[in-house]
Amino acid sequence: ASMCQTPVKLNTKQEIQDLKCLLESLLPASIQVFNCVVLELLEDGVDRDIIINKGFTRDSINVVIFDNSETPRWKIIMFSNPEKNEDLRHLLENVLDFTQPLLFGGLTRYQQEVIKSFYGEKKSKWASECHIYMDWNENQPKVPASGDDPNGSVLDKTEENGSCKYRVTSLSIEHAKLVDSNWKFQNSLSLKMLEGLIEQKKLLGLFLAGIAEPVAWITIYSYGSMGMLHTKEEFRRQGWAQFLVKAAKEYARSLGLVPYVHVEEDNLVSAGFFEKLGFLRDQYAVWTGYE
Repeated sequence: ASMCQTPVKLNTKQEIQDLKCLLESLLPASIQVFNCVVLELLEDGVDRDIIINKGFTRDSINVVIFDNSETPRWKIIMFSNPEKNEDLRHLLENVLDFTQPLLFGGLTRYQQEVIKSFYGEKKSKWASECHIYMDWNENQPKVPASGDDPNGSVLDKTEENGSCKYRVTSLSIEHAKLVDSNWKFQNSLSLKMLEGLIEQKKLLGLFLAGIAEPVAWITIYSYGSMGMLHTKEEFRRQGWAQFLVKAAKEYARSLGLVPYVHVEEDNLVSAGFFEKLGFLRDQYAVWTGYE
């Protein structure tokens, strides 16, 4: 291999901090792995392994993140610079166990080809083609000034929309089943995953005065993108999702994340909604699962 492709696992905060700075200089291409690394530095409670080629440099880097928030299935997110490089294959060969159930998140077309090549004739169980929509501006400071209380400033404030008072706050465990039953990707692992997101204060809801249950909710997933946006039927077309996304975006920023979502290719309504809120369409990203 042309670069030193020995995989190494990053263990110390300093190593991960250094990686974060390097990935920051490669935004927006590195957005998915960058956000994972930011969350890891926050010690957000997710079990992750960060694997990288030994002796990596900015111009020669392969990062693979294993996210264990859905045991027994690993979620895998990766980033390479340059994007098309043979060395990614060598690295993956060394670190992946293809007999295990694996979920690959946000792959570029090139990464998708590399993964397919490992499985030969075997087809993925499912694949969801998306584009990344991000709220990223090169000139905007991504990281909050230290000393700000990141969470207090954004959440739990009572705001007004016309005559309605609302607040956005993190959901509690009794809301897990409500969210799970309304999620189109609901599966045998999802309730446990949602309970984890609630515990980590990553699942946000919009509450109206006098109504016990949230009328809309959104999450920041364990890999740092926003999603699962849902508004209850009887509260739609009233602008609640917009207020919620704006608050979630601020919250994500206060954590040092770059706010972004994965929008499925055929979901024009969602694409239009996020574009209206200032998100820009960026790279292709496919989610795919192998049993």
